[in-house]
Amino acid sequence: MKDNKEIIEATQKCLNSDCDGCDFRRYEYCRLELLRNLFCVVNRQQAEIERLQKENTELDGANILLTVTLQNAQSEARKEFAEMLKAYLLLSKAHDMSVVSLEVIDNLVKEMVGDAE
Repeated sequence: MKDNKEIIEATQKCLNSDCDGCDFRRYEYCRLELLRNLFCVVNRQQAEIERLQKENTELDGANILLTVTLQNAQSEARKEFAEMLKAYLLLSKAHDMSVVSLEVIDNLVKEMVGDAE
């Protein structure tokens, strides 16, 4: 059996009734042999399509899992930040009115994620 490119070229020649230089010309029933080879090409391509579809499905599943994991991590980070902010407000309750400064928020964020700056 020949490779896909050779089979496609031979098919084009056959469709144009151009037998000169056709690799299948050596067969007594060249068109039948060409058809057999075309059938193999179609089967190989169908198998490749099915393999790629399966791989795509697996990647979709992995993507969904990663998205859910990220959403859960984000939710947990928000909850943790809120708890840290509440704890700060409770500790600074010495005054009647609690105020949270930008510096306090920045420090809480740094505490959560580390000082990456």
